Amino acid sequence: ELTFAQEIRLFAEAEAVAGMMGSALNNTVFSKANCSVLALAHDYWTDGALDWILQTVGISNYSVRIYASNRCRRFSVDMNVLQKQLDSLGLP
Repeated sequence: ELTFAQEIRLFAEAEAVAGMMGSALNNTVFSKANCSVLALAHDYWTDGALDWILQTVGISNYSVRIYASNRCRRFSVDMNVLQKQLDSLGLP
C-alpha cells in the first residue's frame, strides 16, 4: 500500500533488508552501501539479478539462506532459525 516514493524512502533509510529472493528485493537498488541484505531462497534458485544490484549499489554485507523446497518452489522458514540467522549477521 506504499507509494513508489515511500518504497524508495523505506529502502534508502533501511539498515537491513530481508526478503524472498527475486523481485521482492529489487528495491535494494535504492539502499545505501552499508545496508545489510538477507535473501531467503529455495534450493534451486538460479537468478543472479540481485547479485548485480548489490554490486552496483556497493552492498557487501549480503547473505543468502537456502531452504529445501517442493516441486512448486514452496518452502517454509522456521522463525526461530531465521532469528538465529539474523543474529549471526548482527542484525536486529
